[in-house]
Amino acid sequence: MEKGAVTVSAPGKVILAGEHAVVYGYPAIAAAIDRRLIIAVRQGKKSKRYTGLVEFALSQILKPGEVVDLKIKSKLPIGSGLGSSAALATALVWALKPSLSVQAKNRLVKIIEDYQHGQSSGVDQVIVRQGGMLKFQRGKFKPVKLKVKQAILIDSGRPKETTGEMVKNVAEKKPVTILKKIGQIADNWSPGLIKENEWLLEQLGVVGQKAQKIIRQIEVIGGMAKVCGAGGIKAGSGMLLAHHQDQGKLLKLIKQKHWRYLKVSLGEPGVRYEKN
Repeated sequence: MEKGAVTVSAPGKVILAGEHAVVYGYPAIAAAIDRRLIIAVRQGKKSKRYTGLVEFALSQILKPGEVVDLKIKSKLPIGSGLGSSAALATALVWALKPSLSVQAKNRLVKIIEDYQHGQSSGVDQVIVRQGGMLKFQRGKFKPVKLKVKQAILIDSGRPKETTGEMVKNVAEKKPVTILKKIGQIADNWSPGLIKENEWLLEQLGVVGQKAQKIIRQIEVIGGMAKVCGAGGIKAGSGMLLAHHQDQGKLLKLIKQKHWRYLKVSLGEPGVRYEKN
């Protein structure tokens, strides 16, 4: 890597529509959120031991014998469908290889994402890189404008399954009709389609009982919610995108039930270099 300290931040993301369907070439709508992961990196003097995804990423990015000192701070919960791995991979590549072309950086990020998720769709790394709100399909993307600028995300619990496992489960069922309908929702997305989108995700078998119970309680008060990541069956299903025309009513229920939640802004900037 180049000499001197470098600090990079990357946002998390929310998929508003298109989960799982995007893997099969259908469109997805994604937005960058205002919770970020920050990496500060400098040349190290002695080898440090890193584990998990960081260890693999460094093995792909660094030359043999290169030593770095990393400090990572993240406001993105792991395994919740908010793009924590894409943010980590992107920030690491941008921090450690600042002189590479964007195309070369993208290739490295894709390798890291595929390691984490199996065959990744690419949507996470694109929205983390570009920021804003995007429509993504078959590797291509374009900015979109939506009236929704904020979102409430309710934590249904961390899934026991990995994203790769959930994608494999869906692939084994070959649910073409359901995936096509999810893609159609992404083509014409509005908050009012969240309930229909969730019903389709439940038909895919990616929403566990714990998440379904939360969603049904939100529907009772006139709201709606959906899984916004790969989902999960055995335990939690990650973050739920919740919506109600009367946001105060939704927040009251959340507090009554003591659900953990985040209130996030949508359309935030993508990966960027920060001043040290």
